Amino acid sequence: MKLLPLSHIDCNQLVGALVNNENGGQFLITAVTISLDDFSTWISLYDLDQHASVGRVAINSSLSEWEIQLGNHSNTKLGM
Repeated sequence: MKLLPLSHIDCNQLVGALVNNENGGQFLITAVTISLDDFSTWISLYDLDQHASVGRVAINSSLSEWEIQLGNHSNTKLGM
C-alpha cells in the first residue's frame, strides 16, 4: 500500500475498502483486528474474483505493492 510517511487512519474506515494486489487481484477488507500479543494489525480479506474469504493477513511490508481504495465498496462488490 502506497502511503505517505506518518499516514494514519481509523481502523474502522478500512472495513469495506477495496485493495488490489500487484497481480491485479481484487479483495475487500471485511474486518480489521489488532493482536494483543504484539499489537500487530491484521485485515480479513474477501477475494472478489474467487468469491471466497481468504482469511486474515498481517499488515506489513509484504503489502507494499498493493493499492487501496478507501470507502465502503462492500454493497456493490458483493451484490448486497
